[in-house]
Amino acid sequence: MDYTVQQKIWTVIWYGMHGQPKKVQIEYRKKFGRKAKAPSRKTIHDWWLPPQSIEFGPIWSWSSVSC
Repeated sequence: MDYTVQQKIWTVIWYGMHGQPKKVQIEYRKKFGRKAKAPSRKTIHDWWLPPQSIEFGPIWSWSSVSC
């Protein structure tokens, strides 16, 4: 299913607030209608994952940390 940018953004906001995909799905249905197809847990996690961690790996490594 294709989701709009607005739906994706709200999903990420709710996941940041609640931290649980089930609660995100409940909020999604409240906002977009009870019969709206809420994103799956996997989809919510995929949208939450920051893109820089996919493209560039970790931002820092232990070898670059000096104590």
